Amino acid sequence: MLDNSFFNRFDRSSFKSFYAAANELNFTKAARKSGITQSGISQHIAKLEAELETTLFLRLKNGLALTDTGKVLMNYLEKIYQEEEKLLELLSKEEKSLQGSVKYSMPGSCLMSPHFNMMLEIKKNDFSLVDLTVDIFDSETVVEKVLSGTSDFGFITRDIEHPQVEKIEFCQENYILIGGRENKVSKDKLASLPFIEHPDFDSLFNIWFKAQFPRKRAFSSKKLNFTGSTNRIAAALSMVSGNLGYTVLPEHCAAELLSDKRIEVVKEFKPAVGTIHIIYRKDLTLPKRVKTVINTFLGFYNKSFDD
Repeated sequence: MLDNSFFNRFDRSSFKSFYAAANELNFTKAARKSGITQSGISQHIAKLEAELETTLFLRLKNGLALTDTGKVLMNYLEKIYQEEEKLLELLSKEEKSLQGSVKYSMPGSCLMSPHFNMMLEIKKNDFSLVDLTVDIFDSETVVEKVLSGTSDFGFITRDIEHPQVEKIEFCQENYILIGGRENKVSKDKLASLPFIEHPDFDSLFNIWFKAQFPRKRAFSSKKLNFTGSTNRIAAALSMVSGNLGYTVLPEHCAAELLSDKRIEVVKEFKPAVGTIHIIYRKDLTLPKRVKTVINTFLGFYNKSFDD
């Protein structure tokens, strides 16, 4: 029985020449239809017959006829090419469809921005049949998920350069150091402060630290004094408002507690501006439904995926 392992052992162009000649039973017509010369068709078929050690065509006075082996090969190729056509048609429909699933990942701080709810409102009217799966990870893990194909795209709070990753600048946000009320901090004693760790803390702290001390060498957040750790931004804010420590977060995440004066920005330090990027794999063609979700986000800043 012929299978794909058989098909893969030979030059695909030889099979195409045979298929064209088997359909036309005429080398000249087959060459014209295939866009190659008659000698090219003849050479491909001669090569295939030599490799198979059999005769595929009977050369008759009034034209060509398939041998029994030629008929078996013709039936096999028809099934292969029909399956290929079905697959290509399916892929084409999927690429253009606004149905199916879209998976993306982001840090928890991005989920707390207004963009997510704004996108959901647009989704109800414009692409309601698209199923969204949103995973919350730190920026480093988001990159890993995009590279592995687990996420169609992702948001990251730190800049990266990776040969397989394409990135689009989405927006900017302010990172602030926050603590309980009436906090007083000395710049030279930053490392001794009690800190609250959250999933994207390392990325945000490094951006914030560089803005405060541009001439200093990079400082690893691992050297800080952590008195609490959580995998949720809301829990980190609760710890800070309970005077358990300090943390660095995007300003929008702390807006409500700052407004209620349950926490305060540490005034000895200035806000740091960070850039949010949307990333996806360079080697993948994104389906229309994925581009639509990305363009919905970019539209909030008058940007487009195709710009």
